[in-house]
Amino acid sequence: MDLRSAVAADETLAAQQRAEAEAAAPRVHLVVSHIDKDLYRLQNDGTATASNIVFDQDDLPAVFKLRGTGDVTPNPGEAIDFLMAGSMGSPVPPQLFARWDGQGPAVPVRVPLKS
Repeated sequence: MDLRSAVAADETLAAQQRAEAEAAAPRVHLVVSHIDKDLYRLQNDGTATASNIVFDQDDLPAVFKLRGTGDVTPNPGEAIDFLMAGSMGSPVPPQLFARWDGQGPAVPVRVPLKS
């Protein structure tokens, strides 16, 4: 094996190891489900805690009540119920945009249709 081949093999192995480490890293995975009428549930189906979740205000419907005041920090597997209702001028959106500590840009979280 020549030097270029050895360097390329080392770079490939390093890239593969980085990808595997990134895939194994704990992640937040937020899911919204419709419970009944205007009651929804926000659940963290990930493996990391989502600390201090906030939603982009521009995308919220007319009524959005998530724990009133204080932080919203669901641990892995934890769920939080909240109220959400639309109006003619501000309907329930097809997704909410969430941010939490350590998360860069807002992440879309799909909102299911009422059943």
